[in-house]
Amino acid sequence: TCATGADAIARVREKVPDCMLLDYQLSDGTALELLDQLSKIIDLAALPVVVASANDDPQIVDRIFRSGAVDFLHKGHLTAGDLCRTLRYAVERARNQDIRSQLARSQRLMSLGQVAASVAHEINNPAAFVLTNLIASQQLVQELADDLGQERLGGRVETLLTDLIALTQDNIDGVRRIATIVSELRLFSHPKTESVEAVDLNDVVRIATKLLGSKLQSAGKLHLELHTLPKVAADRGRMIQVLVNLLDNAASALKESRTSAHEIR
Repeated sequence: TCATGADAIARVREKVPDCMLLDYQLSDGTALELLDQLSKIIDLAALPVVVASANDDPQIVDRIFRSGAVDFLHKGHLTAGDLCRTLRYAVERARNQDIRSQLARSQRLMSLGQVAASVAHEINNPAAFVLTNLIASQQLVQELADDLGQERLGGRVETLLTDLIALTQDNIDGVRRIATIVSELRLFSHPKTESVEAVDLNDVVRIATKLLGSKLQSAGKLHLELHTLPKVAADRGRMIQVLVNLLDNAASALKESRTSAHEIR
């Protein structure tokens, strides 16, 4: 129980309850004002709120629902049984909503896996072609630089060739990075058959965090504390999928809380 709306906010910041029952008229404001403040720190879809009032004015009731409450009780016709049933229903409905949200996220990840497999296939061949040509170009430029160096044609030409070699190396590194990302996407995509091998769990963590890099960064601060671990016999791709799913759920939960002090470890 809380004496004021401010107390309720403090309690919610400490731990989100399974349900909240509010009197419409509070000592330091109204339930509408409290709901507005709560919506700024948590996702009200995760906190079922029931409001009770002796005033059943349709406009007030409509504003209560619009503010995020899931149910309204009239004090003049309220019994203990009604209260218990309403709160139980509110909690169960919130839990079902959470299950549906998790299912929707899992379906999105499944679709992402299918897209990843397609994208990896489409990118892999041209990336390999570009990488081969870049390496050949770098070798040719190096040979040209050696020949021009022997002829001593001037510092300007040598400087340009040196810069060209460096730029080509940057391009090679970039294409190799693309190839690495493609490889990670292929691991993430749904494999058709089980492939059990010796898996380094630290590599699984690194790949999963890279695949969700931008989402994790926007949700909070990510700290990786990896230690030497023995390899385990597992399907590497499925291990990555499981961890991506867990991290995606964690990032979504942090975003819904609308706070900036969260850290993912």
